Amino acid sequence: MRHPIRQNKKLPALLIAVGVFNFADYFITKYALSQGHVEINPVVNLLLPTPYHPYFKLIAVPGLLLFIWAVHRRISKKAILFAWLMFLSYSALMLYFAIGFLLGYL
Repeated sequence: MRHPIRQNKKLPALLIAVGVFNFADYFITKYALSQGHVEINPVVNLLLPTPYHPYFKLIAVPGLLLFIWAVHRRISKKAILFAWLMFLSYSALMLYFAIGFLLGYL
């Protein structure tokens, strides 16, 4: 069995990376929408025409990351799993954006 403190060494890096990816996603999405592209995330698509979209992306998501950090000692394995899932999801999204830029779609 792994020691919980050893497990949590990767958590700060994962949460910071997710925060950076989220920030990048917000601005890349704004740019893509200005170029005539459409949002395919149904949750974000509902928020786009409202004034709440920037607050959701730039305050609520980082707030969730801070909450995960605050409770990570109590939910160690779940926190690590959730952080990895968010990191992998955002990594795939950043890859999608990079390919779009390289192919001239964005």
